[in-house]
Amino acid sequence: MASRTNHRVSLPARLGLRTGQTASVVITVTDDMTARFDEKEVHPFYSTFWLAYHAEHAARKLLEPYLTEEIEGIGYKLSLTHISPAFAGDELTITAQLTALRGNKIYAKIEARSVRGAVAIGTQVQAVLSKVRLASLHENR
Repeated sequence: MASRTNHRVSLPARLGLRTGQTASVVITVTDDMTARFDEKEVHPFYSTFWLAYHAEHAARKLLEPYLTEEIEGIGYKLSLTHISPAFAGDELTITAQLTALRGNKIYAKIEARSVRGAVAIGTQVQAVLSKVRLASLHENR
């Protein structure tokens, strides 16, 4: 049986990824993006669930231009902290900034901002694996 490391894809700088690169998602907070459980609004603020979704999307945009038919990115770790609330109707810019490349991992700093200032900060890590490895994980579940 082949070792797991045989399927890992390295992230050499030659791919073009560089620390400092950024990618952003611009969204308008809607009523359905407020904190809700079982279709019931808990409070009228931009929810952590949607913040996580948009942070993952921004980080994914950092990696997408460098993916090939052989490799794919997969979420590995996400940590977010709300700093101030955002409300329905607010326009937010969620930015991921590449901070490090280590092995097959891509590290990004996350910041969500509105016109009033910072809404949230955090970090996101993606792992880059071969599509063969991902298919193997799926088939052997």
